[in-house]
Amino acid sequence: MKVLFQTVIILIAWVSCAYAVPFRLPIPDGISIHSYAMDDSYIFAGAPGVTVGENASQGAVLVFERTGDNTWEHTTTIHASDGDQSDYFGYAVSYNGSGTLIVGAYGAEYEGYNRGAIYKFNLSGGHWGSGTKYGNENCSSSAHFGVSVDCFQDTIIVGAPRHYYGGRLGMVTIMNMSNGEVLRTHTGKPSTVFGFTGSNLGKDVGIYGKYAVASAPGDKNSGSREGRVWVFDESIEDSEGNPYGVAQYLENPVSTSEYLYFGRKVALSHVTRDLLVGDCDESSVADYAGVVHHFYLNPISGQWELLETYRGEASTDYAFGAAMAISGDTALIGAPGYWNLPYMGAVYRYKHGSAWSYRDMMVDVTGTANPGFGGGNICISDDYYLIDEIVCKKTDDMSPHFVSPGDVNDSGAVNLTDAVLALQALAGMETAGEVCDAADFNGDGMIGLAEVMYIFQVIRASK
Repeated sequence: MKVLFQTVIILIAWVSCAYAVPFRLPIPDGISIHSYAMDDSYIFAGAPGVTVGENASQGAVLVFERTGDNTWEHTTTIHASDGDQSDYFGYAVSYNGSGTLIVGAYGAEYEGYNRGAIYKFNLSGGHWGSGTKYGNENCSSSAHFGVSVDCFQDTIIVGAPRHYYGGRLGMVTIMNMSNGEVLRTHTGKPSTVFGFTGSNLGKDVGIYGKYAVASAPGDKNSGSREGRVWVFDESIEDSEGNPYGVAQYLENPVSTSEYLYFGRKVALSHVTRDLLVGDCDESSVADYAGVVHHFYLNPISGQWELLETYRGEASTDYAFGAAMAISGDTALIGAPGYWNLPYMGAVYRYKHGSAWSYRDMMVDVTGTANPGFGGGNICISDDYYLIDEIVCKKTDDMSPHFVSPGDVNDSGAVNLTDAVLALQALAGMETAGEVCDAADFNGDGMIGLAEVMYIFQVIRASK
């Protein structure tokens, strides 16, 4: 079998992977994606900056359908039927896995003011319909209602972190998906945390089962001023019978430094009672190295308790926790500051066996430079991971595997067998074994004479 080599090698090593070849979503040129949601059949990509007609930043959602084992085709684009400029439709998206898509448009008009809104789209007959618009008339103008959304079964949680009442207190709204009825609202608190004039409640949100969570990075906690995560419980009702009262406030369990904005990102599993709380700016080990805290629901106490604290490298601007997801026995945490050329950005994978522990690391091996990989969006479905625009099919081992220059058969050693394979490839012959294009020595995109000479030099030096 003739082998063609097209990979350009940078520095002295390349990487191959134990997992199936990742798929890069065909995002049209000029479109920037801000949010993703997915299941095993659909991927939804929110593009809030898209111009529709003459409306700049009206926004859109691109829908991709799976057409093969790990191939995805852009089949339709969703817009708001009443869209206008600066709606930022698609800034946040969430999918309930049963044919209902929720889209946030934080600049949209609702009840006469640009409070923001969300849209519900139902899949019917292969089409997503025109959508139904929901909002909260109690939000202030420019509240950014819809900047964060999540849904589970028939319930939606929406963040409006710029809801203003003497400061950016923020507001969280929990709604009935079927009719838009507001089940409960929570308003943040005034504070003097550096950079905030209030809780900023709703910066990020999540919901699963009877529990919902919302970040409040501007909250004062009981010690220093680092932010909190609010936990809501459907079974806790107010005097009027409205559900989803506050069950608990989660605070930074480790650092005592001020202004760390604990709770900037949250990821609540839709399968188990696990919650990740990320702060990519946390600097206790290095400036902006980042940290992620893993909480779980203790079935005995009924309280959310700290299970683990995860960190990446103690490197400046590592930004560990800039994006993350957790589902079932897997947690994925982005570290866009990872730097090991040609890779700029990585995702750490943690797995649960008898306990949660680090498993391996993923980098972008699609052959296209992707600075900041793992810093945008991460999603997990039953069989796939979505990291920014890269789709990976799950396997047991997803660690990067570095191939040495000259190791043509990827055996872990450079020897005469590699020289024979390189000569066969150079002559266009069928090779006697598998040839790894990652062994390219001089970066000319082929296995040839330069590799043969290099292999003999390595063999001679080893004598």
